[in-house]
Amino acid sequence: MHDSRALLAQRSLPNYLYPPWTAVFHFLFSQLGETTAFRIHLMLETAAVVATLASWATITGLTQRPERFLVIALAFAASFYYVRFELKIHNINLLTLGVMSVAVLVRTRTGLSGLVYGFAVCLKPYGSALLLPWMAWRRQYRWSLASAIALLAFGFLLPAIWFGADGTTRLYGEWLRALASSGDSLMTLRSALATLAGTDLATADMWTKAIEIAWLAALAAFFGFRLRGAPVAGLSLAAEVSAMLIAPLPLGYQQPARFAVLLVPMLVIAAAAVEESRPPARRLILSAILLLVGLAPWLVPIGPELCLLSPLICFATLLGLAVASPGIGIAGRQACDIRPARPELPPTLRSL
Repeated sequence: MHDSRALLAQRSLPNYLYPPWTAVFHFLFSQLGETTAFRIHLMLETAAVVATLASWATITGLTQRPERFLVIALAFAASFYYVRFELKIHNINLLTLGVMSVAVLVRTRTGLSGLVYGFAVCLKPYGSALLLPWMAWRRQYRWSLASAIALLAFGFLLPAIWFGADGTTRLYGEWLRALASSGDSLMTLRSALATLAGTDLATADMWTKAIEIAWLAALAAFFGFRLRGAPVAGLSLAAEVSAMLIAPLPLGYQQPARFAVLLVPMLVIAAAAVEESRPPARRLILSAILLLVGLAPWLVPIGPELCLLSPLICFATLLGLAVASPGIGIAGRQACDIRPARPELPPTLRSL
């Protein structure tokens, strides 16, 4: 059994922003040697990008469309700034995104999907953590139970075997404190507002809370106009999961590498933008969003300016997801009914 105190000292915690399971993962990985581990990490991240694109192309039915390569190129170009940043700093955002994407792809195989999903969340639990309550809300109870068991196994039992129950509890405490202290970083919306607007922290706090409330309200509206009992597949599934992936981005620590998850919503928006059957005005909006997300981050330096840009990118992306896969509200239920129609009875039977 390993000592969690030694690990805390070795990794200069409490600045360790990963859950305790990754401490085990990091130790095993480090035994390979720095050069070998680094090469494997790059291969895993590259494989994660491929797995992400392949999974969502399959989920959305894009693999059956002749323009699939154009859509993938547009999505990758729109999110390239953040994907490149993620690869440059050698984080694991793309890795957890790729694993989570595979979990959604194989979601009908409940046990396997739950196991893969639990592993993904325990690697780094940002927006992917919202998939579990969403699946429970969608009445996917068997999948939710399998995922909860996997989360318990990866999230607590494995670290407990490695560090002991007390050591694992201590690691979780340090991790939560590290997350709480990340709000004091310069890479936050609050700090950016205070720096660029020259306001005091109290005023910056007020504006930050207003933007965060507006963002949460926009998310609530996005999901509020979608029917709980309606089956979800294709672009609708991809749009709802994409909204969950970007949900935490404007909140708290604004690390650009976290925005690598934009790869999925950009695929959804690009797929809708090239559909000729859509109204020209909607296609124009979707194309403008791809252009905004793709070009805007290159125009400002990494720092307060990019932090202020982040909410704009998130609001634009959420708008794109709403346009790409509009929800079905009460008013549009009959016009957009996705339930199978009842077979028409012959006149003789209809009179009975």
